Amino acid sequence: MGINIIDVDIDEFIEEINKHTYPGDMSDFLNSGINKPTMEMALYIYGALSRLITKYNFSAITVRCFDLLSLKHNTGCLALALLN
Repeated sequence: MGINIIDVDIDEFIEEINKHTYPGDMSDFLNSGINKPTMEMALYIYGALSRLITKYNFSAITVRCFDLLSLKHNTGCLALALLN
């Protein structure tokens, strides 16, 4: 099928999350009434995934969300939904 799997190390992913940036205007999300720090972290995860997708030219991606729960106390759910 021509599938090439690239395993991105969790440290690289965390490094991207720690840049605390995300693409676009997300003020609707930040003003949604959800705890702002929680929403910001979800958006930082979105930004990290967006940058990794560009860096590696991914056409698909999966995330080990339980690793994010223990390391960042958040999930990739919003990020994956936005990327979808």
